[in-house]
Amino acid sequence: MVFCDFHAHLSFFDEKHAVSFFSSDSQFYVCSCASTQEEFQLQNRIASHFPGNVIQSFGSHPFSPCEEDVGMLEFLAQSKKIFCVGECGCDAFTPELRGNLELQEKVFRMQLDVAVKYGLPVVIHNRKSLETIFRNSSVLSKCKCVVFHGFSFGLREAGEILRRIPNSYFSLGKNLLKKSPKSLECICSLPFSNIALETDAPFMTLKNESRTELSDIKLVYESCATATGIPMDEISEMLFSNFKKCFF
Repeated sequence: MVFCDFHAHLSFFDEKHAVSFFSSDSQFYVCSCASTQEEFQLQNRIASHFPGNVIQSFGSHPFSPCEEDVGMLEFLAQSKKIFCVGECGCDAFTPELRGNLELQEKVFRMQLDVAVKYGLPVVIHNRKSLETIFRNSSVLSKCKCVVFHGFSFGLREAGEILRRIPNSYFSLGKNLLKKSPKSLECICSLPFSNIALETDAPFMTLKNESRTELSDIKLVYESCATATGIPMDEISEMLFSNFKKCFF
């Protein structure tokens, strides 16, 4: 069975551990995001073992938006070392983050321009700042596709996003294991052609967990099957189709 993780961070894993994971019996595909040059180098080393299974991405994260990072992003895109932009976006979750929202959005828009220029998909990080998505919906709709990583909004917001940005995918993770009402409503009500699943490994942990493992994507798939009543093999086929449309 094929498992597709639409968002993880390979650079935070030991190289031998990651290689062992990809060498297991099941087929795994992952979009891995890096936000610094060092992270990208580590990610690239792991990806070199399984280049057909790892979609490499780079972006300036809203936690530390930096205009200079966009230069590296464009170099990586131009030289075809990455096939996705992100994670990028805006975050207004804390007073500190709200304080530099203007810079976040400026860097976000610069990265979207790179994605459009090189025909690349985008992985979005967004918390409590949907207005920045709507303000930039016209350029987002020009991207190859838009993956909303760790989507934490509800069905109403997802519907409005789809109306403005039809090429959107809503990526859900361990909130399905937590039985988040918003996540369950989205997974059961949105068209499956706009659904993605992820781990955000090693982040997005459950209570009493120290980290999320790459293999936890199986748990997310199982939670999706339980919530929707769709057999695992059908979920696998549909998500692999979505993954290929996004990244291949």
